[in-house]
Amino acid sequence: MRGDYFESNRRLLRRDGFRRFEAQGVIFENSSYKHANNITGPGHAALLTGCYPHKSGITGNEFCDLRLDSCMYCVQDNSVGFSPRNLEVSTVGDVLRKRDPKCKVFGISMKDRAAILMAGKNPSGAIWFDAASLAYTTSAYYKRPVWLTAFNATQPSSAYAGRTWTTSIADSLYPRIDDQVGEGTFSTGRRTFPYTMPPVANRDAFVADFVRSPFSAEQLFSLATFCVDQEKLGKDKSPDLLCVGISTTDALGHSFGPDSREVQEMYIKCDSLVAVFLHHLDSTVGPSNYAVFVTSDHGVAPIPEIIRNQGAAQGVTVDAGRIRESQLKSELNAMLNARYKSDTTEEWVREIFEPSIFLRYDQIQRKALSYDAVVNACVEYLRAREGIGIALSKNDLVRGKCPPDCSPELCEWLRNSCYPNRYGDVVVYPKMYWIIGGAQATHGTPYVYDRMVPMMILLPASVNGGLTNKRDIFRNVSPVDIAPTIAAWWQLRLPNVDGTALPLDCGK
Repeated sequence: MRGDYFESNRRLLRRDGFRRFEAQGVIFENSSYKHANNITGPGHAALLTGCYPHKSGITGNEFCDLRLDSCMYCVQDNSVGFSPRNLEVSTVGDVLRKRDPKCKVFGISMKDRAAILMAGKNPSGAIWFDAASLAYTTSAYYKRPVWLTAFNATQPSSAYAGRTWTTSIADSLYPRIDDQVGEGTFSTGRRTFPYTMPPVANRDAFVADFVRSPFSAEQLFSLATFCVDQEKLGKDKSPDLLCVGISTTDALGHSFGPDSREVQEMYIKCDSLVAVFLHHLDSTVGPSNYAVFVTSDHGVAPIPEIIRNQGAAQGVTVDAGRIRESQLKSELNAMLNARYKSDTTEEWVREIFEPSIFLRYDQIQRKALSYDAVVNACVEYLRAREGIGIALSKNDLVRGKCPPDCSPELCEWLRNSCYPNRYGDVVVYPKMYWIIGGAQATHGTPYVYDRMVPMMILLPASVNGGLTNKRDIFRNVSPVDIAPTIAAWWQLRLPNVDGTALPLDCGK
């Protein structure tokens, strides 16, 4: 959810959905991350720890850990499947449960990494969608909730097979264009409404379309509601924390981009789902007994082909394009083979997990080459390559030495992304409006469209105003401020975080 989505869709939103946050809370005008690698793992790790990747250790969705000489998924745990063991810091939920084990902390999402990294190391549970079984699941690291089997049985994803997603925004309200060159498609090859979910027998197609449809968001909110009720969250004197990751919007956004009719329709549906969920909390927990934060793990860039076409229609040339990671790997291997007169098939690049390029140390040692010389050759090549905006060595970044055209602010964001033991030898980011990867639209850069996310806070109905100073609505805030804010409300000690407690009154 990019930071401008609320304002751009305001006229289409319900008063009891996202707009309720204005009436009964605070919507900060300037909210953004201050790290550069704005992708799911680092973003979700930041939300409840208050720490950027240089402290959390979650430098990407995948990374190579140089201490273990192993490359891995960010929540990979070979002993139990998935767990938070790669997270190097505690969440506010961890600190809360250490003080009072009666407190309940749950992480729920379609994505395992979202649920796990928000819930922390010692939650009551972390639950995510398993595409293989078409059901919500957990791992052996956690105690499986006794009610999860009942939820999967009574509200199965298979029930959505054959359902059709149609438009809900009237033409008189001037919705976005439904068909633009550059957009992706659903499994049928369609890129215009309506979209009908495939049969479950066609499993790959069903999963691909289900996770991009509002039906998966609807099921996720049903799960969140079920958790609230079954666990009796908010029903005693010990505070509880529920973390819900709406992964559907990300999956759809990758296919259709931020300027699509599909994404606009999705957020209108989410507005309705939020309204229903808040009404349920009102009736079960009580409107004076809960607070809600709405933010995102990252923003998103426009689809390069669309922004180029929009510019051309106005007689403007927009420098936008895409680069495949496989392209970069092949080019760097070819360049180094030519430079060091190697066999053309020799591999120098171990892995590329944007923004990290990990090199093969065995290859460098076998050739008796200078590590710095090889790294600098890669940096030199990348800086001259079309579409590349930032390239530097990890060692330079650790020393605080950024490229000459890099502002001090940008250099700080780059450093905040760097946990040296899990960062590539070479660091690379595309130019603005360029993307690296195969999706139609993506994210992962330090540019404003990827860093800018909402910060919407619904306060208890008993609180009058919320902000101690109304002008603070314009202050620069970040999602890393959420954890220290909650810690301040609950009088918890959350040391050495990057965020700062927001000046919000949450009452008693």
